[in-house]
Amino acid sequence: MATFSEQNVYQMFDAADRKLGFWITRTTWLGKVARVIHIGELKGPPPYYGNPKVKADLYDSSTSHLISQGIEISVPGTYKTWRSVAPPAWWRAPE
Repeated sequence: MATFSEQNVYQMFDAADRKLGFWITRTTWLGKVARVIHIGELKGPPPYYGNPKVKADLYDSSTSHLISQGIEISVPGTYKTWRSVAPPAWWRAPE
């Protein structure tokens, strides 16, 4: 039985004080994490905010290898597949 997240990606953005750079993973990804780099304008009410586009950079969680930049996060409003995660130990925020 699948467990569901308490927040969708938009709510994770709210929980991060609407600051980009928070980290997510997908339940179907093995060894990958993504850093959210863009969320379109929030135009509607929570929890879906009008379903703006979300983009992220995808990394290998163990090696820090950048797999893909600016990927579109599919169905960011779902509670089924997306999970908030702590920044990887190797991550250093750009100065």
